[in-house]
Amino acid sequence: MPAQALDAARDTVGGAADAAAELSETVGADLLATARYACTAGFHTAPAVSAVPALATAAVVAVLLRHIPAIGSEGSAAAAAPDEHCPAPGARRPAPGGGSGTVRQRADAASGASWPVRRPRT
Repeated sequence: MPAQALDAARDTVGGAADAAAELSETVGADLLATARYACTAGFHTAPAVSAVPALATAAVVAVLLRHIPAIGSEGSAAAAAPDEHCPAPGARRPAPGGGSGTVRQRADAASGASWPVRRPRT
């Protein structure tokens, strides 16, 4: 078998099928069956290997964040009234850095998104 066909057979199932077409019927069938098995085994192995660090990360996060209350539950910061760091949309507050303008929340009527807008004082 040419080296180029052998490299193609190692890379993809399609390459193995092309290489198998150049070989005798029994050897080609064995090559194609092996390539299909390797591809299927890879599809089963990759998620299993990925699940281990994902579960370990979830366990570490659960342990490290267990003392933080859920959003909206009593005692959470999100359930508290807004303060000066989180003004209501449309509220005026001094510009950051002591600038000469003010910062307002500007809302997009179509999407409902808002962002701060710095306007100079007149």
